[in-house]
Amino acid sequence: MLDAFLSENPARLSPEELRVVEGWKNHRKGEFYLVEHRRAHSLFYDPKAGRVFGVVALKDPFEELVPLDPPVLLRALLLPFDGRITYDGILNYFPIHFGGGMRGSFRAEAGNAVRKWGVITSLDGEPEERKLSDEENLAFYLKSAANRERYWKEIERLRNRSPELKALFHRERGKHHARGLKAKLEAAGARGVFAVVDDVVVAGAPDENGLEKALHAIVPEERQEWVYQFTVGERKKMSRNLQSKKTEIKKRFEGKWNIVEMSNWDEDYFNMEVRAYIRIEKGGTGEFQFGLVSGALSGDFENTQNGAIFDFTWDGRDECDLANGDGWMETQDGKTAEGEFRIHQGDRSRFVAKKAKR
Repeated sequence: MLDAFLSENPARLSPEELRVVEGWKNHRKGEFYLVEHRRAHSLFYDPKAGRVFGVVALKDPFEELVPLDPPVLLRALLLPFDGRITYDGILNYFPIHFGGGMRGSFRAEAGNAVRKWGVITSLDGEPEERKLSDEENLAFYLKSAANRERYWKEIERLRNRSPELKALFHRERGKHHARGLKAKLEAAGARGVFAVVDDVVVAGAPDENGLEKALHAIVPEERQEWVYQFTVGERKKMSRNLQSKKTEIKKRFEGKWNIVEMSNWDEDYFNMEVRAYIRIEKGGTGEFQFGLVSGALSGDFENTQNGAIFDFTWDGRDECDLANGDGWMETQDGKTAEGEFRIHQGDRSRFVAKKAKR
């Protein structure tokens, strides 16, 4: 039918309009789970294809068209348009309430699809599957309670495949238990750096150097890599003069910064969906995205002997999971900055950023 329409052109469309219509051959029709709303698009997860599509609304935002909290089961026809993905204007959603386990499972599957294929934003051609290592897969499967429940078979298959994977398994278990242990230690008035193996605190010290010595004396050499470390109480922040007063340093930070280097991830990851960036507004609010981590941030400015500091907290998403954390950013010349992003009960990474040209 579409071929006949293109051939006869009864609507007398222009060549450009015919090209758009011809692109509709690459449509996607079926049932999707709307799993997340983002600034540029909303994420539609296709469980049959195992892929996530970034879909742009026509006029009214999807948040208004679908007045339910994600994930939402819906039926739609996705169409390519001007290098993006939109839909045919008809969106049927099902007013079904999913329990916590099901919601977690959908998000875990969608997150896994994004890791493999990225967020697909064009229906022209086939996306290239990202090659993931056993370490990357195991870390993802252990990342959250929903992931651990959904992928327990994969975890059991990988955890003893090598000494490195076994160590990663125990570190991730320690990370999971660290939150509860940290709360108990804080309630007891403890301060310092602590180490756990699985759910057991094996050492503690006032600082990292002291903890390192204690670990070598207590934990067998072959299990040193099993240890997960965490901090309880405030630690002195790097390069900060706590007595300094706030000055007119906001202009050094205002605007968009492109992240050019991260200690924990390579460029293929942190630029995989958009060019990694931090945007800071005059009042200390802003937004950021690197890789599959994105969110809104809010912080305070401070001047120190070593440069200007922006301390911030953030709330957002890590893949398809809710996430939050904190971090800092330091610049001397307002052109290049260094800093750190920390994901609560998760990874942390130092970064280098350069001020984007206006």
